[in-house]
Amino acid sequence: MATRPDPHGGYWTRKITNNAASALLVYAALQIVATNAVGMSGGGSLAGFIGIAILVGLVIPAVRWLERRWRHQEADLPPRMAERLFQRDRRLLWAAALLLPFAWTALYVLIQRLTGLFTG
Repeated sequence: MATRPDPHGGYWTRKITNNAASALLVYAALQIVATNAVGMSGGGSLAGFIGIAILVGLVIPAVRWLERRWRHQEADLPPRMAERLFQRDRRLLWAAALLLPFAWTALYVLIQRLTGLFTG
């Protein structure tokens, strides 16, 4: 699928920003579902919500960094290289959005079972 760069510039930056916004929504929804599925929010325990806050505190700055990087590098990239880098970054972004909620939940469950921590 060939894409045409916007003659006004910022084409790939807008595309990565749109993907980032969508990925953040999916990430947040999956985090809520995964949290509720294992009962991290039940029993008066705040550990599940602390984990969500920590991840959001790390995920949002990482996405902002990605957007800034694209804003600064896009003008210097040849079109084919920009498309390849965009595809790579988009795959990484979506992999993180789809896997991180479950990785955090698995880590939470593992720590809980090993130590008995986070019980209400």
